[in-house]
Amino acid sequence: MFWAIHERICNDVEFVSVPPVRRKRGSPELHLLVLLKFLGSNGNEATASKLGQFFKMSKGSFLNYRDRMVVVLLKHLDDTVFWPEADERKEIAKRIEDKFMFPNCVGFPDGTLLPPELKPNLGGEDYFSRKSCYAVNALITCDDIGRVRDVVIGWPGSVHDNRVWRTSVMYAKRESYFSPNEYLLGDSAFGASRVMIPAFKKPRGANFPREREVFNTCLANRPPIVAT
Repeated sequence: MFWAIHERICNDVEFVSVPPVRRKRGSPELHLLVLLKFLGSNGNEATASKLGQFFKMSKGSFLNYRDRMVVVLLKHLDDTVFWPEADERKEIAKRIEDKFMFPNCVGFPDGTLLPPELKPNLGGEDYFSRKSCYAVNALITCDDIGRVRDVVIGWPGSVHDNRVWRTSVMYAKRESYFSPNEYLLGDSAFGASRVMIPAFKKPRGANFPREREVFNTCLANRPPIVAT
């Protein structure tokens, strides 16, 4: 995967120094390693000074490498994360039906929390999540092979996944995203609609019908949400 990403970004002009700056900017491989190391670190291990020492470069150089790599990757956002056209959705739906017995399903949404290093200064309490940490909410929709097809990010961590979904562009303009009978499969956090089928919620103190239990079991066996 590293070399697949490298192949896409290695010729970007961001890696070439522009006069009057004559200093070599470093290889695309090193830029990518710097960003990956930063994303894979947390706490004190994620500070620019600590990671600069790891790569034997100054704090300022580390920040330049990291930020330059982010700029390069964002140039590829639109041709990497995009909603599939009708023909591709049919292929996805066919694979999902063959694997998991859900006809016409074209994706699996799930919410995740992205914790910042510190509590946000503005409206910080809004970011306090159900997992007792400050975080930003991200709603990610993947297909059956774990490829990210849509991302909604930026809501405070206290906001419920269903609210993020109900205010998303995909839901507001669902006629443009889904053909008739197509839908997403989500967990019980989501509300049911024409384009969203969630898991059944088990009522407290009541019997759970066998057919609903079977449905939830099949839904739990769907592929995990993995970004690729």
